Amino acid sequence: MDIENEIETLVEALDDACDSAFEEWSMNFTERQYSDFVGANGATMSSSFMFNAIEGAILEEALRRIRGRQEK
Repeated sequence: MDIENEIETLVEALDDACDSAFEEWSMNFTERQYSDFVGANGATMSSSFMFNAIEGAILEEALRRIRGRQEK
């Protein structure tokens, strides 16, 4: 039994699932929120960066909560 190979296989599967879930969420989030955000903040380069920062902060918080659940 090759435990290291099994660990790597699981890591890759979890990483792929996480990437897929984030991509799906990101598309849905953008569809739901971007036009309202641009309406409130204007369509500038800085508003695009702000929107991306918000998206990144939501991802980080979601990952933090998942880690917290796993520690219980």
